[in-house]
Amino acid sequence: MNFGRKSMPSTRRRFEVAMSVMGIAEACAPNSPFPFIPCLEEDEIDVYDLEKALKQALIDVEGDQAAKKKLLKDSNFRKCIRIYDFLRYRK
Repeated sequence: MNFGRKSMPSTRRRFEVAMSVMGIAEACAPNSPFPFIPCLEEDEIDVYDLEKALKQALIDVEGDQAAKKKLLKDSNFRKCIRIYDFLRYRK
């Protein structure tokens, strides 16, 4: 599931010891892991970990409507939702 961005090889090197959704989330904490999750290969993405990360992001902004709106408009977050949908419902 490589999307062909030029920065992917350097991003993969940056997170080479954490090539999983949870590994990237831990490495990026407290910042958002969503810009880096698309750099993972399909077999490196655990769909349940991705679901957990997406849900947690929504829970984190639950009381702040402005933050929730910003999250839902974030292209990286939305890309991760599309990846989740593909992996979860493709069969």
